[in-house]
Formats: sequence, structure tokens, C-alpha cells
Amino acid sequence: PPRSTLFPYTTLFRSLAAASLAAVLVIAAPLVVRITLGRGFEDSVAVLRLLALLVPLIAGSNLLGIQWMLPLRRDRAFNAIIICAGFLNVGLACLLAPILQAKGMALAVILAETFVTLGCFVYLQAQSLSPLSLGFRSHQKKIAA
Repeated sequence: PPRSTLFPYTTLFRSLAAASLAAVLVIAAPLVVRITLGRGFEDSVAVLRLLALLVPLIAGSNLLGIQWMLPLRRDRAFNAIIICAGFLNVGLACLLAPILQAKGMALAVILAETFVTLGCFVYLQAQSLSPLSLGFRSHQKKIAA
């Protein structure tokens, strides 16, 4: 089948896989921490559960940024989003880590990655290039122009 018919299915599969992995990490966090770190690191369970949110966020930013924006030659915009997210991450880390320790750092990373995913989505929507709103053939016409 042409790419336009496969895209929704591969996107759905990747989304379900990412959400499933995140759910498994949230549920199995105590066991994962006990096996990998040993006893005495029970406080790490909450941090691992927070970091599990990164799995679907990174899947989304990968899809929108690396697999959609870069082939559409939107690397300048993608790099700007990534650089802004880096500054955001450092700033939030400086604010949240002293107060919330490891949970604050995890929250800073989650918010920065959310910024990347939403930034890519908003940019693509504004440029009428969103993979969610247009078919593949429409994108081919826009690239050729």
C-alpha cells in the first residue's frame, strides 16, 4: 500500500507501543528499581514513574520532528525548538531541583520534552504541514512547490 495509507496505522502502533511501555514502567517501577538498584532506593520509584512519561513524549517528538520536519526540510525550525527546549530544561532544573530534588529534575525534563513535542506540532500546524491533518499526497505537492 502507498505511504499515505500506512501512516495512520504505523502512527497508531507506535503510539500504543509507547503508551504501553510507559504503563508497564509505571506499574513495574518498584520491581525495576529493586532489581536494578537494590534495596534502599525506594524513593527512586516515584522518579521512575515520572520519567515513564517521557516514553510517549519522545515518541511524539521523534515522529513530528525527526521523521516529519527534517524530511520536509524544516531543520532550522526543528533546531530552534530543540535549542529552546534545552534552555527551558536548564532553567527549570535550576528552579525545581533545589526544591523537589530528583522529582524536580524529572519534572524539568518532562516539561522540556513536552515543549519539544508541542512546539513541533504547533509549528507544523501553522505551516499547514501537520501529518494529522493532511494526506501524504498534499505534502508532496507542498514540498514540490
